[in-house]
Amino acid sequence: MIEVIVAERSSDEPTLKEELEIPTSFLSICASTARSHFNSGHYWFAESLARGLVAADQHHVGYRTLLVGCLSKMGHIGEAIALVDEGLKYRPELPDYVELREALVRMTFAQA
Repeated sequence: MIEVIVAERSSDEPTLKEELEIPTSFLSICASTARSHFNSGHYWFAESLARGLVAADQHHVGYRTLLVGCLSKMGHIGEAIALVDEGLKYRPELPDYVELREALVRMTFAQA
């Protein structure tokens, strides 16, 4: 099982959240709702919210891993790996991304 992790973003690139001044409290509510859908097995709903969260703040590890979790549950492993690879560009020092990528690759071989 792929675990959804939470961490703060870190990069000098401006995010849509910053440019549009989206309140953190709003994103937190959306993330909580997305996690609730994910935990209930409603991956399509969670995916939709998670895509919006990643669009708002592409550097946030928790948003990205939530979307990766949704995609992997729905069988979209290739897209999930691509999202992890993109995350590694923002946070190459984060071991969670490396472990997540390894787990997704193992899932790909298990499905073959």
